[in-house]
Amino acid sequence: MAILNTGIYSYRPVSPESLYSLAGWVRDNNIPNPIPSSSLHCTVINSSNKFLGYIVDSTPVTVHPFSFSMEMMNTALAVVFQSSTLQKQHDFAISMGATHEYQTFHPHISLSYAIPLDFPLWNLKPPFFQIDLDPEQYNVS
Repeated sequence: MAILNTGIYSYRPVSPESLYSLAGWVRDNNIPNPIPSSSLHCTVINSSNKFLGYIVDSTPVTVHPFSFSMEMMNTALAVVFQSSTLQKQHDFAISMGATHEYQTFHPHISLSYAIPLDFPLWNLKPPFFQIDLDPEQYNVS
């Protein structure tokens, strides 16, 4: 579906099956201030400007644990990973005129937006299971 908009936020929700595993991993690792599992997602584009012709990707994506790393993104804790599919979709949006506020795109799933400074990130191992992402969804503003 092509979209004409003034701004777009597109994302991929974590699949219900992967939500169960990821929520358990968050609980088992005592991640402070966790994001509700029903809100876990991977942002593809967050553009505030008008651009024409964006087409959402309706195919699910599987991300494999060998590409996972745990990283702080400002005060948020995220599982960061590699995905050529998500990178291509992000690049497509940029080529259509979408804006973005970061120099590079790092596909990730934020697990908490408020990690205390003393949280032992050095001791945290990434999830050991694949994470399935549902088809891309979007909100137009």
